[in-house]
Amino acid sequence: MGNKAKKRFRGEIDKQIVVSRAELAQTLNLTETRISQLNTRNIMVKVAKGKYDLLKSVRNYMEYRDSDDNDENNLTEARRLKIELDTKIAEIEYKKKIGEIIPREDAAREWGAVVRKIRAKLLSLPVKLAPEIELIQNKKEIREILSELAGTEFYKGN
Repeated sequence: MGNKAKKRFRGEIDKQIVVSRAELAQTLNLTETRISQLNTRNIMVKVAKGKYDLLKSVRNYMEYRDSDDNDENNLTEARRLKIELDTKIAEIEYKKKIGEIIPREDAAREWGAVVRKIRAKLLSLPVKLAPEIELIQNKKEIREILSELAGTEFYKGN
């Protein structure tokens, strides 16, 4: 397309087409209230009371809609995040209900009890084993005694 054709075509686009708020709303598939809200943000080009420049308003609206700082994108992103978080919360609640996960306090309490039992058993080993080890000369016997002690169950699952 030559420069003259571009200028002529551009001139046709730059012609002002004035429409009412209702017509602009219908064109953009928005409500008249939303048109007024966008007008206060200088996105819609108002030429008179209740009258708007169609082409400039549509161009501005398209740029606004595609930008990252518009209300629709922010609201859509917020809704998506809320749905994502609600899904995660529901999944956690379900896993709690079926016993797949337990509260941190319960886990800390249970593991604390296990650690205390292990500590008590380890501290009692020298007293219990000293007389036996003194008499035992066979390494195999020592392993059997230690294996017997290691076989004690501290935690039983469901």
